[in-house]
Amino acid sequence: AWVVGAWSFVHLPFLSSLGDLAFRANLFSAVCTALAVAGTVIAGRRLNLSRSAALLAAGVVATLPAVWSLSTVAEVYALNLLLLVAATLAFLRFRRNDSAVNGLFLGISAGLLLLHHQSNVLVLPLLATGVLRRPATGGTPAARRASLVAGFALGLAPGLWTPLRAALRPDLDWFGAG
Repeated sequence: AWVVGAWSFVHLPFLSSLGDLAFRANLFSAVCTALAVAGTVIAGRRLNLSRSAALLAAGVVATLPAVWSLSTVAEVYALNLLLLVAATLAFLRFRRNDSAVNGLFLGISAGLLLLHHQSNVLVLPLLATGVLRRPATGGTPAARRASLVAGFALGLAPGLWTPLRAALRPDLDWFGAG
């Protein structure tokens, strides 16, 4: 997921005059961290924290040594933080209203989270427990499950690119994958 996101970001037309590709890839990490910190404020407000408490929580996240040091290097961690915050926001939205659309968003965010980094498999049981413990209020349980599963499959779909591309026998074939 990082490669696709970073490649898309560094090739944005309005960024083409802003340094070389490496600088823009580092900038991608900084933007991901900034969005994750903003998402932390939103999550705090959705959890009924006061504005100052939500801002304090976001400030703590932003100034954690690991977050701070990894927010300006071209690595996967900033995007992982953003995807964790996005999954949290989708989960909170789904808990408030378990409509099919919200289930789809939660599934997509969970799928992207798992696709991005294998360690995120530890987050999925937390999301699943929260979803299963909530009594259904919108739609039928079957429609709710279908939207979650469809969203999860959509979130994992970008992972199909590698085997599909390798099947085309590209000129550049890493480690004989094709």
